[in-house]
Amino acid sequence: MTESTSGLTAAEALRRLALHGKNELTGTGVRSPWRIIWSQLTSIMVVILLAAGAISAVLGDYKDAIAIGAIVALNTILGFTQEYRAEKAMEALKKLAVPVVRVMRDGSIVEEKASNLVPGDLILLEAGNLVAADCRVTESVELQTQEAALTGESVPVQKHIEEIAFMGTFISSGRGRAVVVQTGMHTELGRIATLIQTVDQEPTPLQRRLNQLGGRLALVALLLVTVIVVLGAVRGMPHGESWKLLFLTAVSVGVAAVPEGLPAVVTIALTLGAQRMLQRNVLIRKLPAVETLGSVTVICSDKTGTLTQNRMTAVSLHASGTSLDLNGTPAPDPRFGALVAAAALCNDAEEKIGDPTEIALIVAASRFGFSKEQLNAQFPRVAEKAFTSERKRMTTVHRLSPEATLFGSSRSGYISITKGAPEILFDPKTFDKNIRKLAEDGLRLIGVGYRWVESPAVVSEDNLTFLGVIALADPPRPEAAKAVAMCKAAGITPIMITGDHHDTALNIARQLGIADDAVHARVSPSDKLRIVEKLQQQGQIVAMTGDGVNDAPALKRADIGIAMGVSGTDVAKEAADMVLLDDNFATIVAAVEEGRVIYDNIRKFVKYILATNSGEIWLMLLAPILGMPLPLLPLQILWMNLVTDGLPALALGWEPPESNAMRRLPHAPTESIFSRGLGRHVIWVGLLMGLLSLGTGYWLWSAHDSHWRTIVFTAMTLSQMAHVMAIRSEHQSLFTLGIWTNKPLLAAVALTLVLQMALVYLPPLQDFFQTQALPWQHLLLAFALSGVVFWAVELEKWVSRKGMRSGG
Repeated sequence: MTESTSGLTAAEALRRLALHGKNELTGTGVRSPWRIIWSQLTSIMVVILLAAGAISAVLGDYKDAIAIGAIVALNTILGFTQEYRAEKAMEALKKLAVPVVRVMRDGSIVEEKASNLVPGDLILLEAGNLVAADCRVTESVELQTQEAALTGESVPVQKHIEEIAFMGTFISSGRGRAVVVQTGMHTELGRIATLIQTVDQEPTPLQRRLNQLGGRLALVALLLVTVIVVLGAVRGMPHGESWKLLFLTAVSVGVAAVPEGLPAVVTIALTLGAQRMLQRNVLIRKLPAVETLGSVTVICSDKTGTLTQNRMTAVSLHASGTSLDLNGTPAPDPRFGALVAAAALCNDAEEKIGDPTEIALIVAASRFGFSKEQLNAQFPRVAEKAFTSERKRMTTVHRLSPEATLFGSSRSGYISITKGAPEILFDPKTFDKNIRKLAEDGLRLIGVGYRWVESPAVVSEDNLTFLGVIALADPPRPEAAKAVAMCKAAGITPIMITGDHHDTALNIARQLGIADDAVHARVSPSDKLRIVEKLQQQGQIVAMTGDGVNDAPALKRADIGIAMGVSGTDVAKEAADMVLLDDNFATIVAAVEEGRVIYDNIRKFVKYILATNSGEIWLMLLAPILGMPLPLLPLQILWMNLVTDGLPALALGWEPPESNAMRRLPHAPTESIFSRGLGRHVIWVGLLMGLLSLGTGYWLWSAHDSHWRTIVFTAMTLSQMAHVMAIRSEHQSLFTLGIWTNKPLLAAVALTLVLQMALVYLPPLQDFFQTQALPWQHLLLAFALSGVVFWAVELEKWVSRKGMRSGG
């Protein structure tokens, strides 16, 4: 066999891959480590800190300068680690989204990642496929490509033999074969990519809102710096404080007021969530989908393969008033033989590769002694009209030899075979009651007919001779009913969308618990788009599944476009926000739950960071009013900002789902991050932490206890740790939730406590952070103050639970 028919050998493909490299475009928008470091060092707050450190050095205070430099370095390392991890996670997800291509290797058709294609590979092109490399067409059956990605021209281009199909375009109709001639950056698309590199990832809506929040907090920080300096000027430095100390304190408070790591942590939360979804067979292609999932109110799902098992089996044949149950041994009835043979001829599946329905038809024919290979040899295909979801039929034309008698006539010429929806091909009035009842029983029906033609030049689908109907069973997925029930409990309406007969769809829907009025049958792709738009006009947040070329507009229009990973075309996957790797409805529901968990954990992070920062701000603003010295020194503030805003906050991303995650209404996608009591919590908890630490500090300062500032520092840090443990759930008590259910958070809190004790009790660090070893009574007092914060938040949650039980 030559290369043009058998393809490359596996060994030769590997050799060429090493020679030519991966079939990939470079410049994917992933930021380099140096760019990430530079963005860390050029953020406004870091620049201010560096300036403060430089001023300290100029004034001869090298200790503060070194300390500030060390804190900036630690902050940069932490920030770099967060952002680099997020970038690598997104890069890994992008690599998983690489399309799979059907390619000839060693004489057999195999599925291979598009990135592994090499020049000389023979690939199969089918409607819905992305063209994965520049390739020369060797076989064309009505092959057309959509080249808008290259030329901007929306009209499909007919591709004849010897013409080039370009990488980045897609097959809009027909089928064919082609030999790869260029890959990667050597393709036409690659040459364009060298001129126009892909831009960076767009921020998600939530990230944009949090960036705006960061901007407002920066203004607040500037105001705080001004207020602290003014207060210092008004009171006239009564405690021997210097202007330099006042300036550094003001800068430190300003830095603490701005949670700079917020956008990076949100990115990490979203990408970690996307990785967790991958473990549940969901591939996220567009990051905003992760947060939008938590807002979904309607899931429009295809029936076949998503709500059902897509394990098509021909269960009965019906022709000329006679039925045959295929669960037994088929009788050698020529009427049924012609029916199954015709269904196998008008069929694009090859052995076990292809559409499950067409494979089931080939299996049915084999039970009558007809192999696909034998039929193709006896009745070679000479023309065809591909199946489309609008026409709901497919037609092939085959050449007949004089001795061919399978279809009841010994003649030469051509036979045109059409299969599709029975009521579209034939007058439903001619069906007997048994055929009409099949759809009511939830079976999928395929009608088959034929006509003699003199020439294959015109493929006609009129005046067909009725051969019969094949009934196929596709039972519901066993987990689908539970998933539908979860949707309803979560305030989400499941809607079935199918091209099947209405009675077939209704039967399956009732088995799954989907309401009768939530079933749309005989739906075309254009109908899907109208359904999405109608639901969105009603204020619904719509998730829509799809697998075909013509589903792309509906997938793009939906708030969440969901492509099928098993049966879906490349075009559908490119248009979608996420891909189901198992084509399972239950997986969609699992993704929605994960989306809600991620959004909940981001809210917890915001709640924690802003409450702890506001506690520090209240402390620093109220102390001068009481005539106290600065209750916290600059390095102590910066230390808390680094440690308490770091690992414990990040570890909140590992919180398990709330107990009511799928038993509550979806959140509105435009809701404020401060909604549902979060803003109120930030204010009162911050004030409580500030007043507790301030009150204790004022009492000890008035008593001339030299430990007063160390106990303020320690009490504030411990209170923040108590707070992060208390807010692990919005409503459940920590003791109901379980202390050990988030081990990363426990480890982060424990490490923070150890570091704080080191600052208080190790002499080198005492000198650096100006702390004193606390007597055990003072240390117990600091823990008691943190306990007040913990139990206060637990009380807030108890009141919330009581209100929820009473319907308030």
